[in-house]
Amino acid sequence: MNEIITYLGIITSFFAAKKIVKNFKISSQYNRIHTINIRKSPKIKSIYSKRNDIDSALLLFKKEIENNIEADNLLILNKNIDSIKIKRFFIMPESLFFKALDGAYYHKSNKIHVNFVSEKRVLNHELLHASSTIYDDENWILHSGFIQQTRCSEIGRGITEGYTQVLDSRIFKNDLTASESYEAVKMICFFLEKIVGFKNMEKYYFNADLNSLITNLENYDNKNNIFDFISRIDFILKYYNNGYGSIINKVPGTKKKIDLNLEKINLYLKKWYLVKLKQENYDENTIIKKYEEYENKINNTEVLQKRPYFKSKYKSFKNAYNS
Repeated sequence: MNEIITYLGIITSFFAAKKIVKNFKISSQYNRIHTINIRKSPKIKSIYSKRNDIDSALLLFKKEIENNIEADNLLILNKNIDSIKIKRFFIMPESLFFKALDGAYYHKSNKIHVNFVSEKRVLNHELLHASSTIYDDENWILHSGFIQQTRCSEIGRGITEGYTQVLDSRIFKNDLTASESYEAVKMICFFLEKIVGFKNMEKYYFNADLNSLITNLENYDNKNNIFDFISRIDFILKYYNNGYGSIINKVPGTKKKIDLNLEKINLYLKKWYLVKLKQENYDENTIIKKYEEYENKINNTEVLQKRPYFKSKYKSFKNAYNS
């Protein structure tokens, strides 16, 4: 039954989806930290953690974050973490509507739901969301990592989920490639960080500052292409489903669109990295070496290379270098 519900939902959203957003209006007015509004918990059978168990997990999380992230980037974390509620379920109620959902963060109530079995794997991911989320209640805009969401539009969820996995891996010493969670978008963000710089990416993420990420990328391309890149990653997050899942395979044309979006994303990454190398005034041999290393790593990342034609749109490095 869940398969049927999920299948119908995917078909509906697929054909109802809007064209890629190219001129999404980015808001930079997000200085007010959301005032926590704890709502009454739903009447669903669950397991509540003992408070000392929660405190232990939160203290460990906060300690690792403070050891790895600059203090100036922890304002949102310090506001949200101390009052957060964590609720465990044998079967998460959200899984009745979203297949295999193991964790979720709810910004308005500052609450995390986690699957009891999957808690160790997903709790830090959800706490990272809590550490980077502001709700502008005057303008009804959610800022979370690189997400900006209004009542009628959203952009940046793909980069946010992918980069959350990158941070989870780096801060808590997990193998980035070991889990299938967000397998394509996390590798895209891994390569994007090489362009933006990991200190900059961390700063933008923990301050919920999509605007600054876009400004950084404008060093390498125009704004329309940057929006196109971000929107394509949102598409990959929505439809990739761990390597063309069985449900996704049944939606007409989806695999082809996934392939085309991955191809375009790869080309953006390679182009921007090359522009970055040129701007840093390396000699030509160094540029060639660094670019080819970067390109080969992308080409050898299986989840980003689902078809042979991804092996490089550039016929030769010289053509790319001189373009």
